[in-house]
Amino acid sequence: MKPSTIIIFPGWGMEKAAFHPIIKSLSAICNVLFRDWRSVKELSDFRERAIQLLTSTPGTVYLMG
Repeated sequence: MKPSTIIIFPGWGMEKAAFHPIIKSLSAICNVLFRDWRSVKELSDFRERAIQLLTSTPGTVYLMG
């Protein structure tokens, strides 16, 4: 069975560090990935990055934002 993954989508002005208090606990039960929004130039870039990460992540995926 493939492990579950939580993908965290921070707000556009928020860094991954905002989630550090919960990363250790989440990592104990599943894979944890983040989507970085740096260098986003157009609104469509958000969508493209999210789709790329979602389609390349195997197994069950949960989203958190």
